[in-house]
Amino acid sequence: ASWAPRRAGSAVPAAPAGLSAHGAAGIVSVAWSSAAAGAIPTSYELRVGRVSGAADLGVLVLPAAMTALSGPVPSGIYYLQVAAVNACGASAPSPEIAVTVP
Repeated sequence: ASWAPRRAGSAVPAAPAGLSAHGAAGIVSVAWSSAAAGAIPTSYELRVGRVSGAADLGVLVLPAAMTALSGPVPSGIYYLQVAAVNACGASAPSPEIAVTVP
């Protein structure tokens, strides 16, 4: 196999992997990994919803260097997906996960 450098704008990036989240005492922590191959993302979109399959609570646009975050949120169940983005567009979203924040 030949080696080819990864480029930020040559193609849409692959979907991020390993999305995980943990909720405790009104705080949610979320983390994911960039895809090991393919085009390099320039940002990520973290899609957050109260209903499975929806981003009704918003889409957070995060810099490519940020693959984890945490912060206070109201108690409840949240549904999360993350997509990688560059100048060519957004990847398919990661598989959706649910996190319960007590």
